[in-house]
Amino acid sequence: LINIIKSKKPNLTYDLGKNIYCVKAYDKISFQYGLPKLEEYSFILDDFKEYELPNGMKIRLKKVEEIAKTNNKKMFLCYNNTIWPLMIRTRLAGDFIYTQVGRKKVNRVFIDEKIPAQERKTWPLLVDRNDNVLWVIGLQKCDYRLFPKYGEYVEIEIIS
Repeated sequence: LINIIKSKKPNLTYDLGKNIYCVKAYDKISFQYGLPKLEEYSFILDDFKEYELPNGMKIRLKKVEEIAKTNNKKMFLCYNNTIWPLMIRTRLAGDFIYTQVGRKKVNRVFIDEKIPAQERKTWPLLVDRNDNVLWVIGLQKCDYRLFPKYGEYVEIEIIS
């Protein structure tokens, strides 16, 4: 256990036997009985309503006519410039997102934000029909959607 604590690796899991594990995730160490079953998921956002995601997060999609102030919990897309349908899914190997400074691997977003390795496997991504990552939900938004001065927009918001 001391080796786990002193290890420079940010994410480690050590089997203590009898289905008990010591898990290091950055600066936190926990003991748990069994490991969570992590499953990939993918589903289409087919209506303007609230959705509960498999990781417990809730988001809401709605059409609006003006763009309000954004934050990490809210994103706007131009309704007519968006490639429909939108979809929520877990990450795939090689996923990337276009940011203000260029293309960035989704895995690098997780590392920069210090998201524990176990949580990365089920973290939701918002993608369009062409599988372009539009939002690593709550962490990083894409920066290549230009908005006209009028029209309809889609507001995607984390509500819990």
